Amino acid sequence: MSRPLTVAVVQASPVWLDRADTTARACDWIAQAAARGARVIAFPESFIPAFPYGIWHHGLAANQAFFRRLHEAAVVVGGPETAALAAAARRAGAVVVIGVTERDGGSLYNTQLFFDADGTLALRRRKLKPTNAERLVWGEGDGSGLAVLSTAAGRIGGLICGEHNFALARYTMQSLGEEIHVASYPDPLMEGRGFADRLEAAVRHYAAEGQCFVLNATGFIDAATRAVAFDTPEAAAELADPRGLNGASSIIAPSGEVLAGPLSGREGILTADIDLAGIAYAKYWFDAAGHSARHDIFRLQVDFAPRRAVTAAPEPAPLAGGTP
Repeated sequence: MSRPLTVAVVQASPVWLDRADTTARACDWIAQAAARGARVIAFPESFIPAFPYGIWHHGLAANQAFFRRLHEAAVVVGGPETAALAAAARRAGAVVVIGVTERDGGSLYNTQLFFDADGTLALRRRKLKPTNAERLVWGEGDGSGLAVLSTAAGRIGGLICGEHNFALARYTMQSLGEEIHVASYPDPLMEGRGFADRLEAAVRHYAAEGQCFVLNATGFIDAATRAVAFDTPEAAAELADPRGLNGASSIIAPSGEVLAGPLSGREGILTADIDLAGIAYAKYWFDAAGHSARHDIFRLQVDFAPRRAVTAAPEPAPLAGGTP
């Protein structure tokens, strides 16, 4: 007999471009979610040190200066911030998935970090293609991040924001047997109601198409973020849509039903009790990578190898007849 599993989504704002203080906030949110019984805890896109909302309207000179600040504040995997997050996940006994801007050498990446319940950093996955102006600050990920982890809480994977519009990425995750999916987004308020509507459609479709539970974690634009990232009349106008949602986090069932949320207008934690056994019934109706597929017609080839700047050249083939 299956047992309900409590999952949680954290909707919160960072301490703008402050890596250490934002990490401390994240650890506090993890503890709060664990106190509610959460075994899986999801955070928004680029929570540490902040989502770069201003890149769309600040112009080249300002963006160059911002990139330097973001570079200095970014998370280095293996550094004190990842150690603190690992310890928080271990204390909580929960799988934690959190969005960060990752620094690797001279480049930055939009990254999801997956910590298992024992504190192990089980996966570092980078957004495959930064969206639009995001390419001013973030590089591209590779296929090594397209993975589904086997954990005590179930088979868990994730995608970031615009990747949910990437049909081949969705199908890849479905084929790997995902049961719980973490969807990491910024605050949809940045583009008004239109973004909130697209986001809801994307995460509910993902759940129904992939027959999995979706933890939709969106950012939250607080007053401090408004002051520094939406500091022009044009930018401020983007936040003025009265129909816009200031945060839109939710938890979705494999049927597409909303189990919790959307949470809007404040920071907070959403929780829901889910039953992974219900996935079997959803797949009775439709299993995109299983009995509903047509593998005789459609085939997908995925390169799961990490992309490296330098690789060893293959050894030359021996000459016929041996060495002269």
